[in-house]
Amino acid sequence: EANLSRYRTLLKNRLRDTTVTKKRFVRPGGEASQSGPLKAAKAAASLGSGFGGSVAAFGQNMLDAKEKAKAFDVLDRSKGPPITETAAVRTMLFELFSKKQFWSAKEIKFASGGRLPDREMRDALRLIATYHKNGENRNMWELKAEFKSASAKN
Repeated sequence: EANLSRYRTLLKNRLRDTTVTKKRFVRPGGEASQSGPLKAAKAAASLGSGFGGSVAAFGQNMLDAKEKAKAFDVLDRSKGPPITETAAVRTMLFELFSKKQFWSAKEIKFASGGRLPDREMRDALRLIATYHKNGENRNMWELKAEFKSASAKN
């Protein structure tokens, strides 16, 4: 009997601690269940711990990524065919590097709307950009000096 009540309490606490967002939370049943502002405050306080905190953090990261993507609004995000021609890939990369000096491969892929296939993008990057393996701009690509001067003249 004591183990059963401890087990029920454990399950209720797990449900209470599992949150999806700051505004939405699971409400366990029973006579002793809380409601109202006290429950919301407990749910918000438990946001940083456990599985629910991970889900909430992932959701927040996705929202932050959407906001960050607005800064890279360089290209049309409409679904189109993949860009596989070398000249078109290079043109797109030059356009992106004109907006920002350092880019990660993931940011380039995201800014292109997913239209650049990985192989073609990396092949073109090896020809026109330098990959930084360490330092402040680790794992980032930077346009080579000869292409910077050529793009600055135009």
